[in-house]
Amino acid sequence: MRDYVVPGWNDIVSNKHRLALEAFLAWAAAGKPRSGPEHWLMKQTRSQFKLALHYCKHHEDSILADMSASSLATKDYRNFWMHIRKTSNDRSTSHANCVGGCTGDSEVTRMWMKHYQHLYNSVSDNNARDSLLKTYVRDGH
Repeated sequence: MRDYVVPGWNDIVSNKHRLALEAFLAWAAAGKPRSGPEHWLMKQTRSQFKLALHYCKHHEDSILADMSASSLATKDYRNFWMHIRKTSNDRSTSHANCVGGCTGDSEVTRMWMKHYQHLYNSVSDNNARDSLLKTYVRDGH
């Protein structure tokens, strides 16, 4: 259910959603006409709802920051720390983004590939290589 939480819903969107729902139900009760006042009202309230929802989704970070600042300004520290905890945990990742000065999956992968190529090719052992190749060919690879 966490994916469906929209910051700013209660303050910005909920009233417009209620009005759009009421207009839709009135339009449906009128037989879903393609013109007339019910159709016009349904379209207007739906567009206002979608615009508000679009705004909230695209300004999520600033809405969350405003909510945290408001909690801090009103000295509601419990609510403030709850917002901080939620925003901090949502953006955490289970893997490192920067390794050895390389950033991004492809650069980190390339760095490790070069590291292991150098490591495995650092000692010249022709007997071990020949033994490995014989085993590889004998097993039918």
